[in-house]
Amino acid sequence: MVDHKAVANAKTLNISTEKNEVSYKMSPSIGVLKDDIKLPLFEGIKSQNVTKSTPEILENAPLEVVDYTVDGGVLTVQYKKNKEYLNENIGTSGEAHGADKLETFWMASLKAPIADKNLTDDEKKAGEEVYVSSEYSRIEESTVFPYLANKKIDFNQAITGNFADETQDGKYVHYHDSICLYKSGNDVLVDVKQAYDEPLDLRTLVTVCYTYAEDEHGSHKELSNYPDYGLEFRFALAKAKYLQGDRKTDEQEFGRILSDGYTLKSEVYDVELGDNEYSKTSIGREPIIRAELWDKNNGNMIAVRYIKIRWTGEKDQTIAAITFPNDTVTCHDMFQQLFSKEMNEKIYHMVKFDGGQSMSKTQFHSIYKDIEILELRKDGKKIELSTNWSTNAEKDWEEGANKVGKDGGEAIKNTRDLVFGFLQDAEDNTSFNLVWAMNPKTVGTLAYNAANKTYASTFEIDVKYVDGTGLNGDIKQTFKQTIVVPAQKFAYQGTFWKNGKGEGVFNVNPIVYTTANDGGTQKDPHVYPGTPDGCELKDYSHIEADLVNGFVYEPTKEKPANLAQFIQYIRECAEVKFIFDETRMKDLTTYPHLKDFVTSDDQTQLWYKTKGTAKDEVVSDNSNIGRTDAGINDYKQSNDLAATINNLMGADATENKKNLPWNYDEKLGNSVNECSSIIRLHEKDDLNGTDAALKLIGKEVPVQLVVAYNEFNVIPVQEFEVHFINPLTIDGSISDNFVDAEIDGSFLSVAKNFTFTDWNNKPVAAAVADKATGDEVYAHALYDYYAVREVKFLTDKTTTSLAWNAATNTYEHKEGTTDGKLPTNASLKMMNWDESTDKSTAKPVDADPTHLAYFNNHGTPVNVDYNMFLTVNVNYKWGVLSKDNLKVIVKKAAGTPSAK
Repeated sequence: MVDHKAVANAKTLNISTEKNEVSYKMSPSIGVLKDDIKLPLFEGIKSQNVTKSTPEILENAPLEVVDYTVDGGVLTVQYKKNKEYLNENIGTSGEAHGADKLETFWMASLKAPIADKNLTDDEKKAGEEVYVSSEYSRIEESTVFPYLANKKIDFNQAITGNFADETQDGKYVHYHDSICLYKSGNDVLVDVKQAYDEPLDLRTLVTVCYTYAEDEHGSHKELSNYPDYGLEFRFALAKAKYLQGDRKTDEQEFGRILSDGYTLKSEVYDVELGDNEYSKTSIGREPIIRAELWDKNNGNMIAVRYIKIRWTGEKDQTIAAITFPNDTVTCHDMFQQLFSKEMNEKIYHMVKFDGGQSMSKTQFHSIYKDIEILELRKDGKKIELSTNWSTNAEKDWEEGANKVGKDGGEAIKNTRDLVFGFLQDAEDNTSFNLVWAMNPKTVGTLAYNAANKTYASTFEIDVKYVDGTGLNGDIKQTFKQTIVVPAQKFAYQGTFWKNGKGEGVFNVNPIVYTTANDGGTQKDPHVYPGTPDGCELKDYSHIEADLVNGFVYEPTKEKPANLAQFIQYIRECAEVKFIFDETRMKDLTTYPHLKDFVTSDDQTQLWYKTKGTAKDEVVSDNSNIGRTDAGINDYKQSNDLAATINNLMGADATENKKNLPWNYDEKLGNSVNECSSIIRLHEKDDLNGTDAALKLIGKEVPVQLVVAYNEFNVIPVQEFEVHFINPLTIDGSISDNFVDAEIDGSFLSVAKNFTFTDWNNKPVAAAVADKATGDEVYAHALYDYYAVREVKFLTDKTTTSLAWNAATNTYEHKEGTTDGKLPTNASLKMMNWDESTDKSTAKPVDADPTHLAYFNNHGTPVNVDYNMFLTVNVNYKWGVLSKDNLKVIVKKAAGTPSAK
């Protein structure tokens, strides 16, 4: 049978095995051995159920003994069908219960000749064989039809479907006819999957099954001893070309049957392989095997079926990972690129074909036209794949003007977040580059290493170069890169830092008074600014500084002239600024004075309790800072605004290219060549700092210099404190003295003798002292400049150096005593007096006296000098000053007896 159909007009052939067996019990059962008898024979008769005459006895017909054994009293004979009866069925004909009631059938008796050694002398003399015979038994031959079957079928289990399409658990019982397989596609109707590097014994795939009728296949049985019937299998690759889909290569070229006739191994159509060599190229290929069932003794083919084999195995390769040099975080798309030379060395030459040969770029790109991103990891943690990642670099990547180097014009296109793909080489259109680009969002925030205070993250991307045909296998490769925040190096102008060293504490002092400030009216005697017809200056003190003054550009040893000289490795979309460090401000152990202070959203404004809106309205020139006030928050603000930092930084493209480590034609910051950061305490008006600002006088505020490389990486590159210097202190004593028992009292000029010292060690007083020299001549101007006012001596709390002597029961002067009482009837008052008039014209005042007046006019003058100690409170622009134990000497009157 071929493909289930008998060959037309074919002659029916019968074959029989020579290994049929039948056993007989022997008597006696003990002591009889094989050599006690000779080769048995069958006597056969053709009998009927109605006996009319003695039937002819046939010797060794229709059955013929081939061999025999004796074991344990059992005689077993191996027999075959006599060749004269091969095409005759040894069975029953007729029907005992039919019309003729005649049934014809075969019977046989086994005759065992006695061995000569066991014959009696008479039997020997007679010269005839002596037999021991069995009873006659009816014999019946079964005729079955053999067929080629799948060895994996369990014939004791159910089989479904029609013959030729019968299946069991998805396996075809009789495999396939040729037309079915040649019309099948890849991975369809596959019967056997075999590792490409292991030979396949085709004999293990087939067996013989049989049925009792030629066209009845409802009940299969396995004929496991089919070789006994002279049946054998023969195998060959199906001869016709087997082309699948649009593949141009014959699947039959991927297999070869070895010289033993049954071992199948993988093969490659264009490579000669030895019997023990294998090719990954065969993986996924599906040769068809022609399996034939033959009657070898008579040279007849019984059946032919077709088996599809699929070679399996891991055809994919993983080639060595590529690690790019570190890249710098920016606000643009960050990318790495392999150029033609590296493509050859790190990709093409790493891919191995059979025999270990590397791949050419032409071969590679003819096979691997697509890339699949398998996984992206950041610092070892998987980032979920995104549909907005692209492997089409030709479409989604802008290479910039300079095709062989970075020029700053490179960019991801079409709003992609990541691009990884091949790019045609601009220098050679037959070559390719590879680009891996990620936008700032994909890169995200870089990891902080607290041990060395650096920021960096390592990215790994696993990709697969896809073999669309499935012929050569996919290739996997991992790419690595580390994106870092660059180290910023600074040089310092030490004179602006505490202890003369860069970093730590940056001192901010009031703007130094210049005579240009004195453009108004100064009265003599002094009249406080802000009062009717008071003294007036052109400008009053301000507290501000340029934080960049604390730094120098190392090549010039001068303050950075632009942003490119100050900060390295930034792009035009980066932002550089000094800010108030809100995080450190929360450390109230270090900064208790900052409790309830908050910063603006951009951390450049420091507010008390509630954030507001700072004003920037004044744009005129400001000699204090050597530029206009444009872009700087005005001095005068609402009362809750303490301080602001005003960052004015930029560089034009020329300076950028000159100072940064690349040649990008782009501007930085505000595009103007400047680098300043004005920190300013704010004022309610000319004479008063804001209440919020006053809380910072003499205190430190934490500040950071941050570089916003992008919105995800705002990195502090400097941390320090700004100390707002206390502008003014009250001196420890009044330079003049009182005299006891003076007519109309002893008057001491506060304007000249009650003095202050400013932060710059300059004398400050309401009036210039007599015979003033040097800086003393500016005392009055500075007094107004700092808006000193509301001077109030607490005369009712005046103490003295008079102490009680218990031994003498006497109040007496004692050095070191500061809490004594005034002498009886002595008093101290604040007075306003025009010294060009009599003292009697002086008037008591509650504050801002021109003089202090001491009275002791009751006929009891003091007889010793003593010290008077005063407490004074003073308001000025930047706060309230208080001084206890301000010392004034009281001299005894010249006419006291002890003086004579």
